[in-house]
Amino acid sequence: MLREDLDRIDSVPMLPELVGKILTMIDDPNVSSHQLAAVVSKDLSLVASILRIINSAYYGFRWRIASVNQAVVLLGFRTIRNLVLAATVMNAYGGQSPSGAFDRTVHWRHSIACGAASSVLAKTWKVSQAEEAFLTGLIHDIGRVIMDQYFPAEFAEAVRMVNSEGMALTATEDRVFGLTHADIGRHVAQKWKFPGAIVSAIGDHHGPRPDTEWGELAALVHVADAMTRTVGLAVGDWEAAIDEGALAAVGHDAAEIEELQEAFLEEYKRSNIFEGLLT
Repeated sequence: MLREDLDRIDSVPMLPELVGKILTMIDDPNVSSHQLAAVVSKDLSLVASILRIINSAYYGFRWRIASVNQAVVLLGFRTIRNLVLAATVMNAYGGQSPSGAFDRTVHWRHSIACGAASSVLAKTWKVSQAEEAFLTGLIHDIGRVIMDQYFPAEFAEAVRMVNSEGMALTATEDRVFGLTHADIGRHVAQKWKFPGAIVSAIGDHHGPRPDTEWGELAALVHVADAMTRTVGLAVGDWEAAIDEGALAAVGHDAAEIEELQEAFLEEYKRSNIFEGLLT
């Protein structure tokens, strides 16, 4: 597969029509919370997933949220958007690897950890909104699941090369596919009409494209990705050095990261509720 063949990834379906409608409504200033809640409520499994997370320790409300309408009023449109996207993607791609070569449980555990680390960094460094940072960290490696789901033989070969040659999976992806999971993730996120900042962060979390600079959200997720490796919550055991350009983009240094490890692990513990979205 060559980079110019990205448009041929037609086997990757669009997100459900209802999700597309929800995203459109969230961007419409004339839509009321009642109208949005009415549309979200049409998908009972989505409602169940959202309410399960909202009523967990992740949000820590002292009272039970009983309806989507309550949730929209309390948390706002953007938070509901992020929960809808998280629930939809994890539910769709939480199953077993078609080839059996890729452990999706490990993948999603890493992704949840990266979301937690991204959220802590965003709150502490005030670089991005914590909710958006969490969602981006959660789905930053979605390209790997897409590779595994729709190109299982090729991806299994990339995984085999990791095990036999000790290379990073990103390097073997590039050798087998001619592009990485970040490239495919960017392409699919664009197809799914994700917000532009999230699309860019997915595509650039290992580094910006030639002749471009680190975006703040991409840099944040890059640092969070490395944080997960220091505590063993990662896919593969290769080292992931933090790019100095990423640290410069968020205006912080490596010494500050170690101080946030405890807060990160606490956030990860609370974020484990998201594992319940996997099917």
